[in-house]
Amino acid sequence: MARISLFLAIFFTLKSTISFKDFYFMTNGETEYYAQGLLEGQSNTKLTTLGREQADKARNIINSLNLKSVVYSSLVRSLKTAGIACQDLRCLKKEDNKLKDCNFGDLEGKDKSLFNKVIGTSSYKGENLRDYQVRIMGVLKEILEKNENALIIAHTSGLQVIQASLKIKIKDVENGSVVKFIAPKKDGDKWSMHIMEQN
Repeated sequence: MARISLFLAIFFTLKSTISFKDFYFMTNGETEYYAQGLLEGQSNTKLTTLGREQADKARNIINSLNLKSVVYSSLVRSLKTAGIACQDLRCLKKEDNKLKDCNFGDLEGKDKSLFNKVIGTSSYKGENLRDYQVRIMGVLKEILEKNENALIIAHTSGLQVIQASLKIKIKDVENGSVVKFIAPKKDGDKWSMHIMEQN
C-alpha cells in the first residue's frame, strides 16, 4: 500500500533553531489500522505480524549505530516497535508523550482518503496541524539539546513534519524504516536524510 503524504501541501516551514547534530528516526512497524488503510492518529492500534517482523529486521541496523539514547512515542505501536528493535541496546531509553502522532479527532479509524476532504474545513475537529508541527519540532529540539547520537521512534507523520521543517524533500519510507538525518557541517550546507539499509 502506497504511503500517503498527508501533510505535504499544508505545512509551513518553521525557522529551524534545533541543534546541528546528526540523529536517527525510526517509523513504527505496520499496524492493523495501517494494513486496512485507516487513519490512526492517537488511536492505540496493535502491530501486525509484518509490523513485528519489520521491527525485528531493524535490530541489526540499530545495533550498529553506537546509539547513546533512544526516545520513543508513548503510543502502543511505538512502544512495541522500540521493545523489539532496541532489545539488545544498553543505552538510555525513555518515553516522551510529546512524540505522539497527530490527534485526528473523529477521523481516526476511518478511511485515510477522508482526511484530504475535510482538512481546512469546519468539519475537521482534530489537532491543528500547525500546532502539531510546533509540538514535534519542539520535542526534537529538546531531544537534541540533551542527547548525543539519538534515535527517535515515532510516526510517519512526525517524520514528514521533520522533513518539511528542515526543508528536506519528503520521501516515502516503509514502516519500520530507520533513517539518518545529517546536519549541515558548514555555512551553505543543508540538512539531508539517508535511509539506512541492512549490510
